[in-house]
Amino acid sequence: MMEHVAEGTLQAYLDGELAAEENAAVERHVAACVECAAELASLRGAAYVLATSLARADQPLASDDVAHAFQLVRAHAGGLPGSARRWLTGAAPSTRSALLRAALFLLGLAAVASAAIPGSPVRAWLAGAWQEAASLFSQATPGPRAGPARSVGDGAGVSVLPRDGRVRIVLRGPDARTRIHVRLVDGEAAAVRADGGAATARFTSGLGHLELEGGGPGAVRIEVPRAAVWASIEVDGRPYLLKDGADVRILAPLADSGGTEVVFRAGAE
Repeated sequence: MMEHVAEGTLQAYLDGELAAEENAAVERHVAACVECAAELASLRGAAYVLATSLARADQPLASDDVAHAFQLVRAHAGGLPGSARRWLTGAAPSTRSALLRAALFLLGLAAVASAAIPGSPVRAWLAGAWQEAASLFSQATPGPRAGPARSVGDGAGVSVLPRDGRVRIVLRGPDARTRIHVRLVDGEAAAVRADGGAATARFTSGLGHLELEGGGPGAVRIEVPRAAVWASIEVDGRPYLLKDGADVRILAPLADSGGTEVVFRAGAE
């Protein structure tokens, strides 16, 4: 039975805190383990949303307020899940990763903080950051499609079945002009089709895993089975979409949306 990488090790990998040998070992393991790939994608998605939310918050937060905010989280840590408490253990508010960890729980504790410290700059900061996170976490829940289910078709493409209900779709080095169309489907398989210049991309796949590498400008069309327990779409290491049960989280700016699909740009900022 394959042993999984500890959550703390995955976080250290994302923070760039592992030695080269450990870093390579994590990458090898994640490439072969759907469960750890899912955990890594979730951590990466949380870090991206939080960093973006904090950067866009209307009011900057002074260093004293950061310390105050961090202390507030620690004070309420007893009511957090075990994984949350472990993330806060031993962290210092002066470090980048600690601030992100603190922010994660500050966002979750926004209501508590607002009641506890009315009038504080922390309250306004929390509200701004929470609004940005809510926007980035906007749900896309396409309704049933009209007409028969579409197959991968004549374009260059491939489909795979989820592994234990999970599927991970990764795009590496797509042309920045490529548009990525994503929709939920009623079938059992996940599918990716590349049209136009994107059809020159190289496909690799396995049970629960599908990769598309390179390709010119064009369109990439991704079908995610609605019944999948968990699914992720990543572009050059950045999560664009996460599906956890019925919850679908959009983690990158949309180029377009409407009807039964959402559309991203491969070079989204």
